[in-house]
Amino acid sequence: MAMEYSPNNAIPYISKIDGGTIDLIRSFGIKVVSSGSFLPYFTAVLDETQAQSHIRAGQVLDRVVQGAWDWIALYLKQGKKLTEYDVQQKILQDFQQQGVITDGDPIVCVNANSADPHYFVEKGNSAEIIPGDFILIDMWCKEPYPRSVYADITRVGVAAKHPAAKQEEIFQIVRKAQKAATDFVIKRFQEKKTILGYEVDDVARHVIIQSGYGPQFLHRTGHNIGEELHGSGAHLDNLEMHDIRPILSGTCFSIEPGIYLEGEFGVRLEYDLYVDRQGNVQIVGGSQDAITCLGS
Repeated sequence: MAMEYSPNNAIPYISKIDGGTIDLIRSFGIKVVSSGSFLPYFTAVLDETQAQSHIRAGQVLDRVVQGAWDWIALYLKQGKKLTEYDVQQKILQDFQQQGVITDGDPIVCVNANSADPHYFVEKGNSAEIIPGDFILIDMWCKEPYPRSVYADITRVGVAAKHPAAKQEEIFQIVRKAQKAATDFVIKRFQEKKTILGYEVDDVARHVIIQSGYGPQFLHRTGHNIGEELHGSGAHLDNLEMHDIRPILSGTCFSIEPGIYLEGEFGVRLEYDLYVDRQGNVQIVGGSQDAITCLGS
């Protein structure tokens, strides 16, 4: 009998059956196996309506983040006080105007705060944004309709005419890792070969390790996306867990490698990949090939 069970809790996301129930089923002489390898066919594969909702959500994010950069640049040019919280609230207002919803507030962080991949903005602890600051924005949304699917992106910028040399160095490494992971996914689907979640993480992580920043890549490369931000399909993970689930056609997921330099700054670049039923891979949410510069 296949159940939502993961041997040794190797993949906690699919291990939902309590131990007592498994003991009971086994007491009848029935062998219990994990449903993890095939359950996503029923829970993570999108229909065409859902796929299009995901793509539209990505387009909204791409517009909103550009609007946020323009808004920050204008405030700085005018010499007005601006905080991380102010930008977060501006993004939420833009979400409302664009007709989308989110299950959590956008992440806006500057300088050393961006070196914390789990930084959370609150009004009382919000840093001021001033000329010269490094800025990271992470946001996600979906349309307010039943069965709509999230999109999720992260971009970085600097409140200056040019990024610092180290900021540029780290950005280029992270972008290289993101491209390598993306190319790997595309190639595997073109070859019609199975691709497992952990394999994509390995590809991105190898780039960052080879560049000397392996210990500063603090999280998995990506996660499945569905009606909830973190969906039920394979995650791109060989750090937090060894995800041996296959990445399926008809699903979408984030590609978001990062390097986090404690006390300095962190770079995370994120877009989503949607793989259609024929195995064609599409980047959703737009991509970033250079640090956004907000200096006049």
